[in-house]
Amino acid sequence: MNVLIQGQGQETVVLLPGLGNLPVIFFLQPDSTAIEGWSTLHEEQIKDSAHGKVMTFEGTHYLHHTKSKEIVENFRAFMEEVKKDK
Repeated sequence: MNVLIQGQGQETVVLLPGLGNLPVIFFLQPDSTAIEGWSTLHEEQIKDSAHGKVMTFEGTHYLHHTKSKEIVENFRAFMEEVKKDK
């Protein structure tokens, strides 16, 4: 289960306990926000997920502009891992 919180030009998804088999992957710029421990917060959110992963890339806030190829490759590999675990 997740809750979408929208702010000024931002969206935050808060994952609640009980993720079970829900695949969750985060693509982040590590610790570059005003929020201390940004990567660690995401690691905490997926710790109880059977299929959870946090990937970090150096770049700007808009990683999907500069790292789209890497994101697609890693997403596809992640989903293949999920399929194998079924």
